[in-house]
Amino acid sequence: MDFQPQDYPLAEPIFVTNRYGREDLLALLSKDANPPAGLDKCPFFVEIPQQPIVLKPLTDVETDLEVEVSSKTFVYVYYERRGLWPRV
Repeated sequence: MDFQPQDYPLAEPIFVTNRYGREDLLALLSKDANPPAGLDKCPFFVEIPQQPIVLKPLTDVETDLEVEVSSKTFVYVYYERRGLWPRV
């Protein structure tokens, strides 16, 4: 399968960049909106809608993961910051 380049600009991933989740998008719906027909038969259907998550700044650990440090370095930094790394 050949890769076909896009001939139109793609939108910036604003929902990912700003850490919006499923609950945040659902909160934009009107309170009077009804679920699509047949959705209530889904085993995961919840009658009461979930509340949106609170957007918070990234923690130090999340920031370290975001810059893609190696797992060995991450473990060292994680324990070192908490004073748990064994001194040799």
